[in-house]
Amino acid sequence: MYGIRRFQVEDAAAVCELAATEPYAAQWSMESYRRSQESGFEGWVATHGDGTAEGFIITRTISEEAEILNLAVASACRRRGIAHALFEEALKSFRVAGVRRIFLEVRASNLAAIAFYRRHGFAEAGSRPGYYPVTESGGSEDAVLMQKFVTGRNQLPT
Repeated sequence: MYGIRRFQVEDAAAVCELAATEPYAAQWSMESYRRSQESGFEGWVATHGDGTAEGFIITRTISEEAEILNLAVASACRRRGIAHALFEEALKSFRVAGVRRIFLEVRASNLAAIAFYRRHGFAEAGSRPGYYPVTESGGSEDAVLMQKFVTGRNQLPT
């Protein structure tokens, strides 16, 4: 069983360690996670009963737009609804803040993530050729830009 709570500075090491095990997660430094709140980012962490981080989401809200910056779930914990629960916590915050549109970028090869976001109402909005750094094959990888429109200003989902 897992619980969802707001990201705190003390979570930086665990979140950084989890991200390092997930090749599709953005690889931020521990210091970046520590300073994320100072930078205006929000986040939530899914933890196991023993406090182990099983997943996390980091977001940023600017005016009526929000961005999902990083979302990862430990491979051993997938298919348990953790990503969905993390996304729902972020969505609640977005609605309270009056967000009208959510953006994200995802590697073109991350088909599972693209399918997840489509199931949650995101649509492809474009691409960024060569956006992600060098891959094992020696090249770069495109980013798929996705967006979701949010309605119901200051309303929590039912």
